[in-house]
Amino acid sequence: MKEEPAKIGGMASTHYDLSRLSPREAEVLSLASKGLLDKEIARELGLSLNTLRTYWNRIRMKAGESSRTGLATAWVSEELRSQAQTESVPLDLNDSWWEFDAVNELVRASKTLSERVGLTGLEWHPFEEYNRLIHPDDLKNKLELVKQVAELHLPYVSFVERYLLPEGIIHFHTFGETFFEDGRFIGGKGHQVIIQSLEPQPQLRLGRWSCHPESGVIELDGDCNALFQLDCQQIWKLDDIRSRVALRDLDEFNKLFEPHTGRASNIQSCVFRVVTKGREPFFCRGVSRPGQNGVVVGSFSASV
Repeated sequence: MKEEPAKIGGMASTHYDLSRLSPREAEVLSLASKGLLDKEIARELGLSLNTLRTYWNRIRMKAGESSRTGLATAWVSEELRSQAQTESVPLDLNDSWWEFDAVNELVRASKTLSERVGLTGLEWHPFEEYNRLIHPDDLKNKLELVKQVAELHLPYVSFVERYLLPEGIIHFHTFGETFFEDGRFIGGKGHQVIIQSLEPQPQLRLGRWSCHPESGVIELDGDCNALFQLDCQQIWKLDDIRSRVALRDLDEFNKLFEPHTGRASNIQSCVFRVVTKGREPFFCRGVSRPGQNGVVVGSFSASV
């Protein structure tokens, strides 16, 4: 029997005055917001741990807050607000919260966040289900980060992840604080907001398709045809795509075209390997949702 979801507090957002920080103090807080430990911050800035503690005391005096995670959250929020003003990035921290129960591997999020990935808001969902639309590379990094948080007792997390939806790619900045009980990682809470890409990403090709499973005909756009090395001038059958999917991944691939009835989400997602002539096999993310009149619509995406 699973334990009750960890109680890790509400999602209240607090604002602190960071305007009086010196450039060096701002550097310290910026590095802390990226999840670096004190010894890593000291090494990065060429400081001793005693000098770094002095900077932390000054930061707390100026900002009026003693919590390291509270200060780090405030710093990230301020960066995002500044970015939103200059790049017109939507920002609403009141409706972008998430909670993670690390003991039972459950996630729940605000109504807006949950609906973006095809789930019911304010309910607990399996970690795997909530993350099923993340780019495979980013999911690998996220799982590694969860492992590091548990092993190193990291007090704060901050990272960028890409969600692959049928209508396109969405970049999120995910950040928050972590919680431990008797030395065990029990969970975290924070925010996940849409951003522009903060760093160069691998070239990602995203193609859209539609298919009527009964007829077996699949309509592909130019990017889909390029991914599977198909001629844009021909009409292709679903079996033509299957012939380019690694045999061990066919069961996963076929889930994209199964009925969605009775499922918690109307979005299907899977990762499979594409095998074509003259090119190394590569991972591809497939996403689908029901369209009209029995048609299934979706996307294929891969870094190539």
